[in-house]
Amino acid sequence: MNTGRGQNKRNWSVEEDRALIETLQEVAIDTNWKNEKRWRDGYLVRVEKLMALKVPMAGLKSNPHIESRWKYLKRKYNVVADMRVVLDSAGLRQQKKFNAIKTSMMNGVRYVVH
Repeated sequence: MNTGRGQNKRNWSVEEDRALIETLQEVAIDTNWKNEKRWRDGYLVRVEKLMALKVPMAGLKSNPHIESRWKYLKRKYNVVADMRVVLDSAGLRQQKKFNAIKTSMMNGVRYVVH
């Protein structure tokens, strides 16, 4: 069996991904496992136990399965969140341009704001 980086990848089902996200949300709101600044020690073990209840036949372990998948999901989420910020700010600029053009037209001034 080949081992090493990228050799033993586990394919996650949609059900497992959904269960992981729900479980992380449950643990995040529990003050025993997360405070305002950081996760507390042992939270991945708690996530593992809750995941075993939700998807019992998956055999997911906190390390490497859950920790690795969570890092992956965070990385993908951050990319999407960054794109939304850029798109939202671009949309805000477009809205400001539209408002400036609308105002200038209402005032009888004919120029386009770039």
